[in-house]
Amino acid sequence: MASRCYFENWGLEPGVAHIGSAGMAGQMRGQWTVGVGRGASENPMSRDKEATESGGIGDWFSLEPYKRSQGRITRQMTFFALVVLVAIGAYELMTYLRSDGHEALAYSLFAGILVVGAWVSYRSVNLPQFADFLIAVEAEMYKVTWPTWDDVQRATIVVIVVMFSMAMMLFLFDMIFQLLFSALGVVAI
Repeated sequence: MASRCYFENWGLEPGVAHIGSAGMAGQMRGQWTVGVGRGASENPMSRDKEATESGGIGDWFSLEPYKRSQGRITRQMTFFALVVLVAIGAYELMTYLRSDGHEALAYSLFAGILVVGAWVSYRSVNLPQFADFLIAVEAEMYKVTWPTWDDVQRATIVVIVVMFSMAMMLFLFDMIFQLLFSALGVVAI
C-alpha cells in the first residue's frame, strides 16, 4: 500500500498513533489513515461516507429523516424558524398581490409557497451535512455550563452600574472640556 510506504519513509511504527511531522497515524477498519502531512493518504472512511451521504437530488425527495433520534431539539427549532421565515415572505407577497386586486392568485401562491417552503425546510434539516452540523450544535449546547439565576442577577447589576458610571464620567468630561474651551475662546456657548 502507498500508505505503508509513507509510514516507512518517515520511520513510523505501524499500528501506533504518532503525532509529529507525519501527522496523526492510526488504523481504521484495518487500513492505514493519516490525518495531515506530506503525501498523506486518503481516509478510507471518506469514500464510504460520500457513498451514503451523496447530497444528491434524491435526498430532497426522501421521506426518511437522517439520524432520527439525534439532535431533535435543534433540528425542530431550525425547521420551525425556516418555516416562519418562509411564511413571513409568503404573507408579504400575498398582501402585495391582494393590494393589486389578484386575490385568487395571492391565496394560491401563499398556500403553494408555504407547502413548498415547509417541505424544503424539512428536507434541509435532514440533509446529512446540515443535520450532522445541527447534531453537533446540540451536543455542544449540552456541554455549556449555564449560570445560575443569582449569577445572572449579579452580572446584570454590574453591567448596569458600570454603564451608568461610564455615562456620568463622559458627561463630566464633556462639561469640563466645554467650560475649558469656552474660557479659552475656542468655542462660544
